[in-house]
Order: sequence, then structure tokens, then C-alpha cells
Amino acid sequence: MFMVYAMIFSCKMGDLIGLLMLDHFAIKQGIGNEKAISPVRVESIIHFKAQCHMEIEENAVFPVIESTLPEDRSLHEMIKKALSDHIMIRRMGKSLIDLMSTEESSVVLQKVDSFFKMLNEHDLHEDLKVFPAWFHVDSKKKMESTKEAKSVIEQYGYRYYEKATDLPEYMVKYFLS
Repeated sequence: MFMVYAMIFSCKMGDLIGLLMLDHFAIKQGIGNEKAISPVRVESIIHFKAQCHMEIEENAVFPVIESTLPEDRSLHEMIKKALSDHIMIRRMGKSLIDLMSTEESSVVLQKVDSFFKMLNEHDLHEDLKVFPAWFHVDSKKKMESTKEAKSVIEQYGYRYYEKATDLPEYMVKYFLS
């Protein structure tokens, strides 16, 4: 739990990347602390990732990073990989939801485990390879991206955000202010 507080207090208001990294961490911790992940929780996380978290990355973060560092080919390749992962995560997530609604077996549990393992690898890739480029983005573009992210989150709903991440509304708003 100490690490959670350290992450929160090391970030600052208006820190969109801090919020995205905290999402990654909160989901990983939440899943790791559960002995058996309920299908409702799995579905909540899948919907959150597809309809909120990845939307923010795709529309408010990645384009700004790419436009800030247009000459950095390796960064563009890392973002391309992240976007490709997003497609795979959405597809696997949808398949997993469909499978969970029809079966309850060890096969489903293995697929859930594989999904979260792949999701954690993807999140780590973004945290270590893509998000550090945010330091090069000027403050005006960061503010515009944060407004876009806030709009996505408000459309998605703070209640559903909290259901997936366990992050309360006041905390999310702090990062977006």
C-alpha cells in the first residue's frame, strides 16, 4: 500500500500521465489481491480499458507525443505497438466477456489469467517506453490533452471509472485539475 501512496504523492495536479500510470497500477494491484476475480469485475475492467483508458491514450496522449517528437522513429514504433496492442486487448476482452457469459470453467479462468498477463505487459510497455516522452510535451498541449481526457472520463462516468480501478472520483479529478 505504501507504493500506492508514494505514486499518488509523487504526481501533481494536472498530471494526465500520472493518472494513466496509476490506472495501470491500481488494476494490477486490484487483480493481484483477489483470489478469484469475479466475472463482473473482469467485465468492468475490460469496458474501462476499451471505452475510457485507451480512448484517452489514443486521442489525447499518443498524437500529442508524436507531434512533439516527429523525428523519433523508435518512439513512433513504440506507439504503433501500443496501438496494435489496443486492438488485440479490445478483441480479447470482447471474446472473454462472451466466453464468461456462456461458460464457467477452468478454461475461462486460464483465459482471464492470460488476458491480465498480456494487459500487464502492455501497460508496462507504455509506462516505460511511451509515457516518458510526455516530459517533452509543452504545458499548453498537456492542458489541452487533459481537457480531452476529462471529457472522455465524464462521458464514461466517474462511477464506472471507480468500479474498474477503485480510484475515487476526487482522486481522478485531482489529477485532471
